Amino acid sequence: MYEQFYGMQQPPFPLDPAPGLFFAGRQFVKTRDMLDYAVLRGGGIVVITGGAGCGKSMLIRSYLAGRQENLVVGTVSNPALLEESLVHGLMLAFRLDPVAAQNADLHTGLHAFVRTQHAAGRSVMLIVDEAQHLSPPTLERLRILTNPDVDGNGALQLVLIGQPQLGRTLARPDLEQLRQRIVAETELEPLSAAETKAYVAHSLLSAGAGRPIFSSDALSAIFQGSGGVPRVINILCDTALLYGYADELTQIDEALVRQVIIDRRLIDDGLAATIQLEAPAKLRAQEKMTDLPARHDDREIARQLFARLSSK
Repeated sequence: MYEQFYGMQQPPFPLDPAPGLFFAGRQFVKTRDMLDYAVLRGGGIVVITGGAGCGKSMLIRSYLAGRQENLVVGTVSNPALLEESLVHGLMLAFRLDPVAAQNADLHTGLHAFVRTQHAAGRSVMLIVDEAQHLSPPTLERLRILTNPDVDGNGALQLVLIGQPQLGRTLARPDLEQLRQRIVAETELEPLSAAETKAYVAHSLLSAGAGRPIFSSDALSAIFQGSGGVPRVINILCDTALLYGYADELTQIDEALVRQVIIDRRLIDDGLAATIQLEAPAKLRAQEKMTDLPARHDDREIARQLFARLSSK
């Protein structure tokens, strides 16, 4: 809606960005190197944890977009499939015939696939997202798949991605053998203030913006309001650009960002009451609600959305 007004070819802050828009910050470099090491090592378990919205799934998608040709990857985004039937879920993950797997023995069926890939010079990696939902028995069965055969082949590379409770599950005494198979582990943290500014600049540039749109103070407010969580940064920036478009602002200032923080309830009511806001645009004080169907202009629609959020 606001892209043309700000000189962009595409939305800069989608909730599910394409890998090409991914911000390759220090945590991505660290995790990429960790995954490369695990693949080179040829087995074991990698654990990646982080809070909601920190970019775990996006990081993996970006990594896989540039993966090596000698890496075969199976992905599981719904761990309930593994809980219902491990064999069926794994066959689907690797795009194998699930019907043929109904009566297959896990060791002979899946290991035969892995050994065939190894014989062709390819590593096999299974990525399980939302792994905090896996039960300890299922985790243990997955651990067994990472054990190499007597000749050192046939091992599956397992990557577990989940929220911090995954780490607490893996600390259980009955999962000691699994912990011994972990070759690399990292926890994604929110972006720093400097990284948040770089993230916003990267997103705008990737969308085609030819100039900075957020003021320096606005960027500081974005960090404060988002806590450095990429998903929240996206929500905050996208809404701020919508507000700015509605008010025909060429630059987003701190006051507007702080208004968005309050409107989107990114802070509690007590803190919101302590923030002094200036009206960042000429329309804020006098804008009146009208029926949306009355006008179809994009800017008018944006103004109505703005007014509804601001009135909450």
